Amino acid sequence: ASNSGSATVTVTAASGKTYYVAKSGSDSNNGSQSTPWLTIQHAANTATAGDTVIVKAGSYNESDTFSNSGTASAPIVFQSQTPGSAILDGTGVACCNGPDSYAQGLFNIGNVNYVTISGFTFQNYTTSNASGAPAGIDIYGYGTGIAILNNTIHDITTTSEASGSAYGITVHGTQTTPISGLIVSGNTVYNNKTGTSETVTFNGNVQNFTVSNNLVYDNDNIGIDFIGGEGVAPAGYDSATNGEVSDNVVYGISASNNPGESNSNNADGLYCDTCTNVTMERNTVYACDLNIEVASEHSGKVASGVIVRNNLVYGALVVGISI
Repeated sequence: ASNSGSATVTVTAASGKTYYVAKSGSDSNNGSQSTPWLTIQHAANTATAGDTVIVKAGSYNESDTFSNSGTASAPIVFQSQTPGSAILDGTGVACCNGPDSYAQGLFNIGNVNYVTISGFTFQNYTTSNASGAPAGIDIYGYGTGIAILNNTIHDITTTSEASGSAYGITVHGTQTTPISGLIVSGNTVYNNKTGTSETVTFNGNVQNFTVSNNLVYDNDNIGIDFIGGEGVAPAGYDSATNGEVSDNVVYGISASNNPGESNSNNADGLYCDTCTNVTMERNTVYACDLNIEVASEHSGKVASGVIVRNNLVYGALVVGISI
């Protein structure tokens, strides 16, 4: 199955310098095409508003943190030179003592604005530490205008599934200032073992987001989740709010072999858990334990303003749509 018939979101830097990273490079170079840098982290430390970083084909064993911001008219863009050929491979990469207390990603994007990540492959990031949580991409804190486009994420796992966590893409809005204007589009996320966590998650103060045209399949816990009420953000701000979830394809989501969920058929394809004002439409969801669910797992809290319409939902292992 694929979602190739859907539109693809693209974001292009308006101005600035173009830098290159390659396995044959050196961080003492000037970052030009002929004399590229060696590490993505060096590029992340250097690139400023309007700059584009092109990462050439190869396997990069790094966990990188992005701490510089772009602007609305001049984002910072990191892109694989050809789609999927720049690989962030977690083999041998330590986990999990990154800048976010909830997870450590191969890419870590926190408290910054207008950064675009496009066309990378993230793979093979695993921990046996039940208190650590590896992720392909980790977005945290606050920030505006982050775009995660056309990436492939697979085999992000915890081997302590009974109590541990892992994520394909995770978003934790932890401040009174939200993570806002986030776009997650055109990504393929599959074959992840996430233990007690979700494959793609938006948790806490995440506002005005778009999740579209993603393909999420064959993961052993919830496919795409929009969460509130867990205390990730301060009271009054702790809910994924005002989101458009459209044209995604989600299938093969089951916790039947996940000890973190007691090997039960209780994993959702699309899930609103105490989210607010989220619309789910034109999605195709099938062969999940629960294909689409709207609920609250927290006493005294509710999911509200949620619209589920014009989706194709079939072949659920337990139930098609649950409210």
